[in-house]
Amino acid sequence: MRLPRLLLVPEWALFLALAGYAAILIAGYFAPFEPSDLRAMGMLLGFMAAAYGLVRVLLYDPLSRPKYRDWLSTTPWSSRQPLPLGPLHLVWQDALVLGAFELIAKFHFAIPPLLYVGIFGVIYLAFLAMCLFSGGQPVFGWAIFAGIISALGLLPNLYAFSGALVATYLLGYLGLRRSLAAFPWEGRMGLWAQQPQRQPIWFPTPEVRKSGVTVINAFLASALVGALSYVLLRDFIVLLQLKFGSSAHAGTPLALSSNLDAQISLVLLKQFREAMPGMILFVAASLSLGRILVYCAQCWPPLKLLGRLATGRLIVPKYDKVFVAPLLTVLAGVFLPRGLLALGLEVPLVLGLSMACVLFLGLGLGPTLYDWQLTGAHRLVWFQVQPRIAPSR
Repeated sequence: MRLPRLLLVPEWALFLALAGYAAILIAGYFAPFEPSDLRAMGMLLGFMAAAYGLVRVLLYDPLSRPKYRDWLSTTPWSSRQPLPLGPLHLVWQDALVLGAFELIAKFHFAIPPLLYVGIFGVIYLAFLAMCLFSGGQPVFGWAIFAGIISALGLLPNLYAFSGALVATYLLGYLGLRRSLAAFPWEGRMGLWAQQPQRQPIWFPTPEVRKSGVTVINAFLASALVGALSYVLLRDFIVLLQLKFGSSAHAGTPLALSSNLDAQISLVLLKQFREAMPGMILFVAASLSLGRILVYCAQCWPPLKLLGRLATGRLIVPKYDKVFVAPLLTVLAGVFLPRGLLALGLEVPLVLGLSMACVLFLGLGLGPTLYDWQLTGAHRLVWFQVQPRIAPSR
């Protein structure tokens, strides 16, 4: 009888974690830690919980490991059987690891309960959603992202936050079962899978075209990113208010320290409010530049600048339409946040609306890449690296 695996992580990762924990215990025995040291170690433990959530998806997802997927497709495996290398869904071994995180946080760092469970849950669910996109279940992927944002909106109540993540996981588990039932996922690519050789990325296959960015996908993605931006900034402001608004007592050194910290926090928020339009403009410009590079890297204009001047065709509509979406994106990045701030809207709402609008304009406006490659009035320029030929002797 084969005994079940105790942990679903590589042995070297377990060894490093145990060695690090032993080093912390030995160092704390000889010299008590300062509060700043405890906060730093608590953050390190949070990064470890996030890394565990990442590993739990990428290590056991067949779509993310092409060799694993190719081997699995040659076997009589079906979704009614467990995955050979380990389960992608959560199992009792995950409870052991998360329980260890919570015990260490409670006895050494005085961290509130369920914090590291929440960090693990957010990262795990986010990458599970991307796996569901690759596995042909986009509805469940969008639902998971919506659940994550809803859970983040419940902070700083960690119990409600964790409960929302559990409900989101149940929805993701249903999507995972449907994705595994569609194995071997013909024509689909995983998170880290490479493009097929001799297949130019600029001219994707029909399967890639169908899974590309559509108006609906762009709208959903921009709405979720905008909601996430709003929730994170709002939660950050709420945490500052909870920290500095209820701990001060008049006439005590704590009050002086808290008031000073509160003033610093207000200054930082004011600086963020002033810098936010520039940040959004940077996002809009980067998105526009990336879109132009993707569309025009191998699809050059039919006329150069001198040719346009000589023929009087300053604008070539069938080609220049590719610049409409980037131009509108940059204009939205310039004027939208400043206009919303002038209307007196709160900073988190301005950030969320501006990010959503910029992303939708940059991703959702036409023409699509596939239509542009087929109907754009461009000339093709291919860049090929010639292989070196060894001189004959």
